[in-house]
Amino acid sequence: NSTANIMVSISPMPAGYASDVAQRKLQSITLGVCQTPATENAALAGIKHLNRLDSVLARAEVVEAGWDEGVMLDQNQQLVCATQGNLVWYSQGQFFTPSLLKAGVAGLGLQTWQAVAPSQPWHEVSTTIEAMMAADCVCVCNGVRGIQWVSSIELSNNFGLAPGILNSKRWSDSARKLAENWHNQW
Repeated sequence: NSTANIMVSISPMPAGYASDVAQRKLQSITLGVCQTPATENAALAGIKHLNRLDSVLARAEVVEAGWDEGVMLDQNQQLVCATQGNLVWYSQGQFFTPSLLKAGVAGLGLQTWQAVAPSQPWHEVSTTIEAMMAADCVCVCNGVRGIQWVSSIELSNNFGLAPGILNSKRWSDSARKLAENWHNQW
């Protein structure tokens, strides 16, 4: 017997868009790997809810580091999501996205992309960041931004590497073209 409250929030468009919002031109984004792990809760996995403090803490890391977006891992160093979207990578002609059985949100952007590309092979996998780093293209998608391609991922010393951009993975111009095609279809 509760009454619904409607809340409206107005804010600037997120990073990754050109100044001409009407054309929604896709720009590349940079990722970093957040220290804050995604909280595992099988009862809430895949559901968007208001108790996502781990994402809020990870997003603060993104802002402090100067990245556009952050990758969140679980306690076992398995890929889960971005702080504000789903991760998708393309490898050997197939789409991959992290499994959301224990953590993360099955976002509207991911659901939309899967719906407009049903003939493509989609795989939900439990894997480490190394599998994503070896992909032909990496994207982050959400309902507001659509599909954004990742130009680079900066790794930290959590992976046995010295921190810094020199240890990052950079994707080629062909990755940008793939992502722009997906974004335009989306």
